[in-house]
Amino acid sequence: MRSSPLPPYFLILLVFLIHCSIQVSCFRFKFSTFEIDHIKQLILSNSYIVVHALQVTPGLGRSSIKNTSGRAVYKKPFRLWKDSHTIASFNTTFVFNIQNRTSPGGEGLAFIIAGDSTLPPCSEGRWLGIVNSDPNGSPVVAVEFDTRKSDDQDLDDNHIGLHINSINSNASVSLTHFGFNISGGHDLWVLLQYDGQNLTVRVNETLVLSQRLDLSSYLPKKVFVGFSASTSNETQLNCVKSKEFSGTDIGGEGN
Repeated sequence: MRSSPLPPYFLILLVFLIHCSIQVSCFRFKFSTFEIDHIKQLILSNSYIVVHALQVTPGLGRSSIKNTSGRAVYKKPFRLWKDSHTIASFNTTFVFNIQNRTSPGGEGLAFIIAGDSTLPPCSEGRWLGIVNSDPNGSPVVAVEFDTRKSDDQDLDDNHIGLHINSINSNASVSLTHFGFNISGGHDLWVLLQYDGQNLTVRVNETLVLSQRLDLSSYLPKKVFVGFSASTSNETQLNCVKSKEFSGTDIGGEGN
């Protein structure tokens, strides 16, 4: 019997992992599911592990899920670049599921690369736990999955955006055009790749965003990777069901 071909996204990830194992060492972690004993590997700020998944904002059973924000990052920092401006490359895949608890829901979930693991205070609502109104907050780059049109700068209530030290998007694309509904209550698979110069994002194998980006211009040498999310008076469950991260280990000393 003829075997089925491997899906394209698996081949992309496999090539990257082979590159890591043959040419350079890797910074790598994997959560096929999230279990209680994984807490020691994570820094959780108003986030919880429940039923084999990471609830980035408080879920059902908590006192309130309105007007909250949360952040969950891997405890060990990743060296993104070093003095020679050698910039690491990385791949990350994750599966998330967002379910509205009000109609409409709000506000969104983001993959973050941050100089600080701390959840910014007052970062609920439109801030998505990425930043707050303080213009001097710690550096962060985020890829958001936004489920609410908060202002005229938002394309719609179903878009992906790239954010650099701000809630305003440097680039954004509506996922409606691709047939994806972020808050539809079903699993979405994401592959995010960075080669030191370009950032690409695929959702369910479809390329949805490609942006030239020098992360060393915006972030410190050591960063934390993970997720942030928020709700407002409109609420949703922001759930991450699995995550894998592989990055080149470029070594180096200092901060």
